[in-house]
Amino acid sequence: MDDGCLIKDRGFRFSTDSFTLEDVQFLASLLNTKYDLNTSIQKAGDGNQYTIYIPKHKLNDFITIVRPHIHPSMLHKINEINEISLYSFD
Repeated sequence: MDDGCLIKDRGFRFSTDSFTLEDVQFLASLLNTKYDLNTSIQKAGDGNQYTIYIPKHKLNDFITIVRPHIHPSMLHKINEINEISLYSFD
């Protein structure tokens, strides 16, 4: 439940560094097709490491999808994302 991070004032990044590029591409495509999260793949670290990024304007959609599946002890993380996503989008 904690393999990603909020990028303040920008969006959310899944820590998929240990996944193969093919797996990252598959997951990003699935998130775009099924949930319209407008994800992108970003190079991370050394070698063949990649992360999946969700832009700020899609954070509310992301929260709506994951909230029902979050353990109560981790809800504070959703609240952090929710607070940032409430600000106006430029």
